[in-house]
Amino acid sequence: MGYVASLYSFMHSLNWSFPISTPTEHGPPANLNYTYPDIEASLANQYGLGMGMQAASVGDLVTAAAQSFPSTAENWAVHFREFPNVPVHHLQTMIPGNSTTGSPSHAAQFSITSIGSPYSPGEIYCGSVDCSIFCNSPWVLISGTSNPAFNGIWETVPGTNPPSPTGCSPNTIQLLAPYPSGASSNGYVYSPAHLPILLPFETQQCQGSFQTICSAELWEETLDWAYGTNTTSFSSGNPPLGDSTYQVAIQNFLAGLPSATSFHNHMSTNANHY
Repeated sequence: MGYVASLYSFMHSLNWSFPISTPTEHGPPANLNYTYPDIEASLANQYGLGMGMQAASVGDLVTAAAQSFPSTAENWAVHFREFPNVPVHHLQTMIPGNSTTGSPSHAAQFSITSIGSPYSPGEIYCGSVDCSIFCNSPWVLISGTSNPAFNGIWETVPGTNPPSPTGCSPNTIQLLAPYPSGASSNGYVYSPAHLPILLPFETQQCQGSFQTICSAELWEETLDWAYGTNTTSFSSGNPPLGDSTYQVAIQNFLAGLPSATSFHNHMSTNANHY
């Protein structure tokens, strides 16, 4: 952590006129040491830098409610509350879904054909559409099924695309045990970056001063879904008018605490801020 401390000290010494935000990451051994993000957040506060993390997802609501450590990915919700006056509280939402094969995919939502029997327990089947891209999420939101026990936020079995033997089969998502009993059909499975519940949760945690910017970095595919556009060949928007629940979530976020948004281009390190 000596390198991080010296780097943050150097960044502070530059005295730039615009706020700088630093990501927090867990560290060795095996990237399971969660004291790293806690120390990084403390150093960012010490040197007047913003803080946040990448890959915020609906799973953060589950872990925060359980009050387990870390309470959210990289413990960001705790950091936001412990250091309310840093210049930026920044989150990049988890990738909403894309196809590694190059064929278009829905960025935010897949229609569910069936859950459970006759397939293995907890397996979501999406018909002819390959929803297995959500296997690496590792959380998804299920809504509108015929069995209410399946509706809610679910952890998934990690997989790869193309699927590995230990991952998901094509057109399926495998939920992690325990599973509700009974089969279900219809409904939708949503991206782990489900804005209608994720953005209000960020706003709730971002209890900073009026000088603190609450920042959400959204993937381009998410905005395609929200507004019915198709700016990248790797996503399918929700034509013709987009998803009104996503639009309201973005509007409410911008109307709340001092905030900023950005979008992250598909599979790119370039982020455009506005």
